[in-house]
Amino acid sequence: MNVPELFEEGWYWTSTQYSPNLAWSQSFDDGLQGNLVKDYEGRVRVVRRFPLN
Repeated sequence: MNVPELFEEGWYWTSTQYSPNLAWSQSFDDGLQGNLVKDYEGRVRVVRRFPLN
């Protein structure tokens, strides 16, 4: 399900660590992915994975 209206623009943390000091992040305003210092303030959005038929 694609529901972009439920996401505020800006960076969100993923659950995957990049290194001891960095974590992967996802931007929902421009679609960029990257890693950010864990001190950075970002949002978290819970996402459940389900199979597509």
